[in-house]
Amino acid sequence: MEKIKTAFIGVGYRGKQLLQLLQTFPVFEVVAVADPGIEGVDISGVTCYNDGDDDYLNMLDRHKPELVFVTSPWQFHVRHAVQCVKRQCHVALEIKGGLYLGEYQPLVELAEQGKCRVYPLENTLFRRDTLAICNMVNAGLFGEIIYMRGGYRHDLRALLLDDAGNIGHRGKTESVWRSKFYQCENGVAGFSLYAVLCIYFVVLLSGPSACFRLSSLQDRKEYSGRNDNARRSQTKRI
Repeated sequence: MEKIKTAFIGVGYRGKQLLQLLQTFPVFEVVAVADPGIEGVDISGVTCYNDGDDDYLNMLDRHKPELVFVTSPWQFHVRHAVQCVKRQCHVALEIKGGLYLGEYQPLVELAEQGKCRVYPLENTLFRRDTLAICNMVNAGLFGEIIYMRGGYRHDLRALLLDDAGNIGHRGKTESVWRSKFYQCENGVAGFSLYAVLCIYFVVLLSGPSACFRLSSLQDRKEYSGRNDNARRSQTKRI
């Protein structure tokens, strides 16, 4: 059986789960992992690249994997995925893909040019209702899509808070880093994480031209929002 030469960028909480899962499928041959925060993995024959944040590039160049699982921290996902696609690697991209729509443009363009697949690892994207919408988009039933909007409901208190109600202290879980991310970002972070991820899925299907149109609209909306905030601030001072 021909195996798929596979590598990982990031083997933290989610990365380790996926790495263990892949061990149960003989078709995947994990040859290397890259993560500056670990010393190694307990898997025979798997090389670990941990010499700084950019050592993953050495892994990609030396091992030339066919498939790369990008399970690094959120803010690096698009950057890592772009470097993989540049090297003709298919990408399994953990959530989220990016914070803002503009981040997707180079990834979408490169993936289409190099005929690489970027597969979002988010189960809700593949529900029957979501796939039905995607099929309708592909069939052109909605015409030219120039604006999309989304929301997300998910009670994360059990994940982000420990039993005493302290944020970011549920050890050895996403709580440790995910809580810090929410505390550092403004209210847009929650929208960007999941709602934009669903938009990203449609954009990948619709091509880079749709991405340009959506990004342009988002930029105008953000610009308008900044002007509104400035006007409100001036009114308060008056």
